[in-house]
Amino acid sequence: MKVTNTTNSALASSTSLDASYISRLRRGVRNLPKNENYVPLMADYFAKHCSEEYQTKALRECIPPSYPVSNDQSENSRSIMRWLKEDDDHPSNTVQGFLDILEDFQFKKPHNWSQIESADHIETKKSLVSIHYGFSGKQEATLAFLRAVINCNKPQTLLLFSDESFDWLGQNPEYAARWAALMIQVIAQGNRICMIHTVSRNLDEMLAGLSRWMPLYMTGAIEPYYYPKTRDGLFKRTLFIAPETAAVISNSVGNMEDEAANFLITDKKAVRALTREYNNLLALCRPLMRIFTSADSQAYKSILDEFERESADAIVKAESFGILSMPDVVVDGIITRMGQTDGQEIADYLSIRKRNFTEHLLTHEFTEIVTIPALDKMKEGRLRVALPDSLPRQDVFYTRDELILHLENMVMLLKTYPNYHVYIDTMNKNEGFMLYAKEDVGVIVAKTSAPAITFAINQSNMTASFWDYLHGYINRSAEPQMNKKAVIRRFQSLIEQLKAL
Repeated sequence: MKVTNTTNSALASSTSLDASYISRLRRGVRNLPKNENYVPLMADYFAKHCSEEYQTKALRECIPPSYPVSNDQSENSRSIMRWLKEDDDHPSNTVQGFLDILEDFQFKKPHNWSQIESADHIETKKSLVSIHYGFSGKQEATLAFLRAVINCNKPQTLLLFSDESFDWLGQNPEYAARWAALMIQVIAQGNRICMIHTVSRNLDEMLAGLSRWMPLYMTGAIEPYYYPKTRDGLFKRTLFIAPETAAVISNSVGNMEDEAANFLITDKKAVRALTREYNNLLALCRPLMRIFTSADSQAYKSILDEFERESADAIVKAESFGILSMPDVVVDGIITRMGQTDGQEIADYLSIRKRNFTEHLLTHEFTEIVTIPALDKMKEGRLRVALPDSLPRQDVFYTRDELILHLENMVMLLKTYPNYHVYIDTMNKNEGFMLYAKEDVGVIVAKTSAPAITFAINQSNMTASFWDYLHGYINRSAEPQMNKKAVIRRFQSLIEQLKAL
């Protein structure tokens, strides 16, 4: 960016990103997700603006010799893209990239929304079966399929599965915007989606796929599943089915997806047969995760209760001190301040959670990763309480006395229970989310800032990756030599400072 005299806003404009997000990428606060469709756009932008001799020389000095740099703009773009995507494939980087995207996500209306909508008022072909070839054909067939669902005006559950490459969707940002506009319209009309994910893809691909579907997950209209057994990936298949309307199917061998034939089918008998095929596959699958929006608080409470009753070591990272280490008197004061009519019921529920927590401390380790906020933030009452997801989303802040009581309770827990640990986070890389993992059990990922969403995951590979990420985060981000006694001294000093204010 320095060599090409590129501003944050200029690069943001060329990639349809926020200038603030570009700034975070530039400063290293955010990792660059390798599978996002804006990476090729960045590469094209930089190649186009590296036209002077001193710029290509600087580029040649930065990029590894294996990536050629010349006067050919297209070749330079490919080299820059490969360089930008070059990274350590350790799972912690992949998980961090997903958390970055989750934290920064906001619903955004595309700049060219009206053009997108008008461009997709296309008529489905009248024939019962039409054939479309390669990636461009899959794009055409999918748009026609979604338009047919919208025109049907009869809510149904779309059945989606594909273990073929998603390059047809991710490589063209303009097409991805058109696809997203139609999918949101499909959801808005009351349709739901059942989706079978392919977990044989590497973790990077899986989390990038979840990020791509984030706007739809936010609606709470998707039920994700996965097939648990290993497949060799030789024969691949795509099934996009609207049981009342149409289907798009394709088959490929190896990596020949861009040469494959894609069939758009509207014949009712054929669609029914394909629906039965999908349901037979679904019967062999397991839920990949449960997704909860702000309207699903009761269902989430049930899942959280089941999760916390499992006996296993746990690690939690949140933007504030955890609810489980909060004393009852502070809980009561916060609930009263929120004006909750069912305050006693909420207090009783949290009391049960905390009782389970202390019982598990007798046999299993529980680790909190916490950030010590700035003293003026605590003094001025600007430290937000990490409320449980079962409560309404609103900003509630600690009073000074409540914060002192919470810290004193954490000191008591540290002194009483050998299995309770606190690590002080010196990086504070993410705010606005909570990560709660139990080893070999599952993980809960909650976006606490608006729009709020919670993922409850128990797929073994993803659980292990998040668990490893949290363990690694402690090693990377916790204060060195910060043993339990040192943490207690740090908290006691903070308590004395707060009392003196």
